Amino acid sequence: AKELATMVKMPAALEVAGLFDDRAIAIGVKMPTDSPLQLAPLRDAPPEAGLEKIRFIATENGGKVKIPDGETQFIVGDTFYVVGEHDDVDAFLEYACPSEKKASRIVIAGGGATGISLAHILQKGKSEVVVIENKLERAEMLSEILDCLVVHGDFLDSDVLDEVQLNENSDFIATTANDESNIMACILAERKGAAATIARITREQYHEIITKSSMLDRAMDPYVSLFNSIYHFIQGRNVKSDLKFQHLDAELLEFDIPVGHTWVAKKVMDLKLPKGSIIAMILRDGQGTIPATGSLILLDGDRVAIFTLMKSVKKVRALFAYTLGEK
Repeated sequence: AKELATMVKMPAALEVAGLFDDRAIAIGVKMPTDSPLQLAPLRDAPPEAGLEKIRFIATENGGKVKIPDGETQFIVGDTFYVVGEHDDVDAFLEYACPSEKKASRIVIAGGGATGISLAHILQKGKSEVVVIENKLERAEMLSEILDCLVVHGDFLDSDVLDEVQLNENSDFIATTANDESNIMACILAERKGAAATIARITREQYHEIITKSSMLDRAMDPYVSLFNSIYHFIQGRNVKSDLKFQHLDAELLEFDIPVGHTWVAKKVMDLKLPKGSIIAMILRDGQGTIPATGSLILLDGDRVAIFTLMKSVKKVRALFAYTLGEK
């Protein structure tokens, strides 16, 4: 529900994940046709782009993933991934995706656990929230516990979708446990005029079909979210978090730099990282999050977030396999 809510707040994002215990965020964005980022290489981006506050970690096009640098210039069809604090990423997206506007009305299909949690989060914002629930008894219960409009009806019914008044300022989010119903509901909602559609999809093979056919605007896999929330508990004491992406064959790992580690007092640019890896950000006591520019000097106790392609994950882990004095 938190990931879905962030997608709504950042309409350009294909996928969203928290970093450093949600102090920062990692997002993937499909390059829009009107983005000013296509006008010049990254090193020539104007100050209003706010690139000094975020970090580009990857670009993907046609299954090919690259680590961006100052010479990178985007084209339509690229998907780029950035990390940064929530407000900084939000400000960057306003520049990079000027046509993506936040919805004033959000329709949630399904009043299950995910739908309820999502409604609770979204009703605290400025957008109007509507929940569609098929079961009468549950719809009555939802109307008592939610501070938003609850409509009793079938979200696959054309008349019900007309009743909730979908338009160019509306987002439609299908949250039920039925992938097929979620997909069909989003297709119908788009035909009724919804500006953006998001579906909760659990079957991996559906994600590939949806992506290639542009059937929906976005899809979110709750199992990946669950996996990311618990995976770091089995990674050992040095791995503080391990984030897997839904649309990218890569991971974003967090490590604490122990006292005496070989990286201490070195600049980021002088570190020898495995191919396909980049230090994205660091979290430092007293300073918060800091984008990992080449001139940044690492200190004892820094928590580093390292983006790495799957082929290099083991090599990155090996860099922090032991702390000083341990075997």
